[in-house]
Amino acid sequence: KSSTISDLALVNGYLHVGGNAIEEFPITIGQSNAGMNDAFAARFNATTGQNIWARLIGGTGGDGGDLTLDISSDAFFTSFVTESTDIQITQNAIQSTGYDTPDMYIAKLDLTNGSYVWSSYLNSPDPEYSTTILYDDNSIYNYGFSYSEPNAEFPITVGAYSTLNGNKN
Repeated sequence: KSSTISDLALVNGYLHVGGNAIEEFPITIGQSNAGMNDAFAARFNATTGQNIWARLIGGTGGDGGDLTLDISSDAFFTSFVTESTDIQITQNAIQSTGYDTPDMYIAKLDLTNGSYVWSSYLNSPDPEYSTTILYDDNSIYNYGFSYSEPNAEFPITVGAYSTLNGNKN
């Protein structure tokens, strides 16, 4: 078993790396691997290779997903599928409760030190899957699908392109 890199970017002399960690993973902040696998984010000095910070993102269940970088506000954005109900959630989260089905999870990490800026579940009692996250002009686009039943708890915003709930929307 090994860890995999899904995203990397070279910005202002630093290499930023994200991916999925399996079993032991060298971290500098936060918790050690608590579940089957976790997402990870890390920052390295591109000249010396020095690890500035590395953190796991996940809980006691299986976690993994996609990361993107916003260099203008010094932030990592991550979106992934989690089976953890004990993942770190910040105050004022859109949703603070995880279910024991696959759930979407989204977080913003401070690029300079790896700390959480905010984080939240995006979920319902039914399975949800995040496939990618993109950042553009101060907007975050989280793509995925949900198996939510009609009138489920999945958060739908006003003006959404589609407000249908059902099988794999």
